[in-house]
Order: sequence, then structure tokens, then C-alpha cells
Amino acid sequence: TMALPDGWQANGCATEATGARALSGYSFTGDNMTPQLCIAACQARAYKYAGVEYGRGKLPRSNFAR
Repeated sequence: TMALPDGWQANGCATEATGARALSGYSFTGDNMTPQLCIAACQARAYKYAGVEYGRGKLPRSNFAR
């Protein structure tokens, strides 16, 4: 299992079957993206959720769209 910062928990995988982004707002991509890097960047910007897409994109958000 992956160690997460205090106050963060893993919620597993989600699909974007609604046709809209589940997470939107600030994002960036990188070839060396990891969940840990994604969470650190989101946490530094006071986002509540973080997600890695295709192993490259980081998508922080305060709310999770369903």
C-alpha cells in the first residue's frame, strides 16, 4: 500500500462516464507523475481531492463531480 499524508485517503479508481471531468481546475502533466507528487501539489494548493490520469496528469479539485 502507498503511504498517504495525514488527512488523505485512497478512494480507488473512478470513471468519467458522465462526459465531463470528474476533477477539474488546476492540473499539470509530467512523465514522472506519481500519486505522491500529485497529492503533494494538490495539498500545497489546499485542494481536497487529487487524481492521476493515464499515469501523467494531475487533477486537483475541491469538489468531486459525479
